[in-house]
Amino acid sequence: MVKKFFKSIGLKAANTNPNLFIENEVYILLFINNILIAGKRQYLNITKIKILKEWRYKDLGPIEVFIGFQIKQDRINRTLKLYQMMYTKKLLKRLKMDNYNPAKLLILAGTILKPNIESLLKYDDATVYQ
Repeated sequence: MVKKFFKSIGLKAANTNPNLFIENEVYILLFINNILIAGKRQYLNITKIKILKEWRYKDLGPIEVFIGFQIKQDRINRTLKLYQMMYTKKLLKRLKMDNYNPAKLLILAGTILKPNIESLLKYDDATVYQ
């Protein structure tokens, strides 16, 4: 029903994920009864209006949490950070490790990791990464 409707308004399911729908520069991700809509504002508003004609929903504004991922968006610097602090704390508590002391990483904060292009060229099969 949902996929049929999305197809009727021009959205196409991505090859990589059947729950990711794309049209113009709008991306819709479905997970059970959660929906995440992202894209360029002009196309985003048009798509939201089309969806609202079919279903009632509440626009919760800028995303903060989606299916356990905390999301921090900085529009000025055009960055998007995903993290799972809530999940990590919950997991540590369940494993009775929430009172453990953290340890410093051996890598300095702010270090930017860069790929070794030569090693990347050895793998031309995408299934290696799946």
